[in-house]
Formats: sequence, structure tokens, C-alpha cells
Amino acid sequence: MEIVKYEYDKTWETVFTDICNFSLSGNLLLTENCINILKMLSEEIFEFGKRNMKQDQLTKLKARFVQDFQQIFSLCSKILHEYISNPSNFRVTLIKCVLDTFTHFLTWIPIGYIFMDDTITIITELITNQQYQLEAINCMSEIANIKMDAEQLAK
Repeated sequence: MEIVKYEYDKTWETVFTDICNFSLSGNLLLTENCINILKMLSEEIFEFGKRNMKQDQLTKLKARFVQDFQQIFSLCSKILHEYISNPSNFRVTLIKCVLDTFTHFLTWIPIGYIFMDDTITIITELITNQQYQLEAINCMSEIANIKMDAEQLAK
């Protein structure tokens, strides 16, 4: 985390893209580790950032995370969709990790991502699977707690 926080704007501006690309290597353990890193970065930047980073540094990292979020969301969504198609190809810990990471993202992502595809339907389906029930319920609970203004409701 420290490397990203302090080197991001100097030498590693493609950090989020690089992490997503590493995730696509076909190695499920590497994918899980990359998803965990994205979750920890999200926590560090959006939850703990004010205590641990300078304001300028925090603002830049937040902006980059939001800018690159489409790719991050696509990665998480792809994993869940592929799991539904062929569950035996996935580690339980990877799917739990994706759900937990998505739950953390829900506190700050633009609301449109939540409803842009059928990812929310997959999360709902996972509630009936005892292996993923807790993580899926946490995700849906976070979605239910999202506050929307009148403009967002009209869309």
C-alpha cells in the first residue's frame, strides 16, 4: 500500500490498470491477491485516507481510482459471471473476496455501476449458496443502505 500511496503519481500512474491486468493471468491465486489489493487500496484511500495521507495525494488517488473504476468493476463482474457459468473452476475464497471487495466499493462508487448490468442479480443468487451467503447479504445490505437524491431516483 505504501508504495502505491507514495509512488503513484511519480512512477506508477497505471497502478489500477496494472493490477487488473495481473488479475487476468489465469492464475486464480494471483487474481485473488490482486482483488484483495484493490480492496485494501479502496479502504486506504476512501476510508482511512484522511488519517494516513496528505490531502493532495489523497485527492489524486481518489480521482485515479474513480477514473479507472470501470476496468475494476468489469474485472469483478467478469469473475462473478464466469463463476455462475462454471462454478467448479473457481476457488471459494476468490468469490468471497470479490463479494467482500464489491461491498467495500459500494460506499463510494457512482451509483450507476450498481445497476449497469446483472451483477446485482448474481449477488442475489449467491445469497442462496451457503458458501457465499454472508458476503452476498453484506453486499445487498450495503446496496440497500445507499442514499439517493431525487435526481438519481428519477434516472
